[in-house]
Amino acid sequence: IKRGTRYGLRVKDSQANTRTHFAGLDYYQVDPKWRVEARFEPYNPVKQIPITDITGMTSNNPAPGALVFAIDGKEYRIDPIVEEGSKDYFIIFRDATSRDETYGAGRYLYASPAGPDGKVVVDFNQAYNPPCAFTPYATCPLPPAQNRLPIRIEAGEKKYRGGHA
Repeated sequence: IKRGTRYGLRVKDSQANTRTHFAGLDYYQVDPKWRVEARFEPYNPVKQIPITDITGMTSNNPAPGALVFAIDGKEYRIDPIVEEGSKDYFIIFRDATSRDETYGAGRYLYASPAGPDGKVVVDFNQAYNPPCAFTPYATCPLPPAQNRLPIRIEAGEKKYRGGHA
């Protein structure tokens, strides 16, 4: 793999302890409250936002616009990015559950792009842990500052109970 100017080698071991003793995944109960309709506010031109990964490398990523949504009557904004070769929005976020119930660095989810009405469904019930929640050898992108939500998003995947290898 290549990360910036650095190269790495990924070695897979089918008998690794983390694989043979996988503890399973835990999720919050699905709750319609966490499936929100966001208003897409396009950036014109597309904004390049710096995303730092767990190794400390930072790269600029295209954010086509902000997703603006309300939870419990309060408005929040997050910037999704678009990965090369994809049209879907990739959302890297952290919330107040990261302190105790979900992976500390944050979680991920995808959303379909805005329709003609400018609406995007953001379903936090589909939030999942990045690979770095399971191994210290992953190179996961971390949430940018604007995607660190001050509320508890009690939806999606919880912290992996098996810990790292």
